[in-house]
Amino acid sequence: MQLIYFSVYRYLSKVKTNTDPAFTAILLLCLLQCINVVSMIVIINRSLFGVKTYFHQSATVFVVVLFTLILFFDITGLYLKTHEIRSKFERASVGRVRCGMVMFLIYGLISFIVAYFASPTGYTRLH
Repeated sequence: MQLIYFSVYRYLSKVKTNTDPAFTAILLLCLLQCINVVSMIVIINRSLFGVKTYFHQSATVFVVVLFTLILFFDITGLYLKTHEIRSKFERASVGRVRCGMVMFLIYGLISFIVAYFASPTGYTRLH
């Protein structure tokens, strides 16, 4: 996860209008992690219990709380250690950093594919 975080951070630090690339990288990773957790909950509800999950206000509150928890753990685990992670991977080869970026792109693509099939539109296309 640190390599993925550093790769995203390094890519975002090249954007001139980005004032805090470390925090933006954390937000991107938290968003993907939250999408994965919610998608898995929906898939488990459908497959084990046959429950059609639709998002109501209580589910929205759950997602906000979940995102806040994931953000808290990512901030304490990655954001506060940005300087350590940077010094650890600054000397890494270009290929290793590119590998981290490719892993992030694959992780993001798979996250959105799973989220699509967990949505009512994707679920009805499967059945």
